[in-house]
Amino acid sequence: MATRRQEKVARVVKEVVSDAIANHLNDPRIEGFVSVTRVDIAADLRNAEVYLSIFGKDEAAQNKTFAAITHAKSRIQSLLAGKWQGKFCPVLR
Repeated sequence: MATRRQEKVARVVKEVVSDAIANHLNDPRIEGFVSVTRVDIAADLRNAEVYLSIFGKDEAAQNKTFAAITHAKSRIQSLLAGKWQGKFCPVLR
């Protein structure tokens, strides 16, 4: 069971990652609609597992979109760190 602090951190991470994918990634490989469905935060708040749902034309387009987002993980991580107010910024996985 997640604590309130974990839920709050997960909510912030979800908002920042969603905004980063929608507004800050200009990769032409990202096609269709990408939604952040869930974020699981470790008990020590240092790691965050982000779950995505990708709606694309076909499976190949979905795989290219996932590869593009995975490739941009460091960019998304830096955007999260720029907006983070806590002591440690969670590492995205």
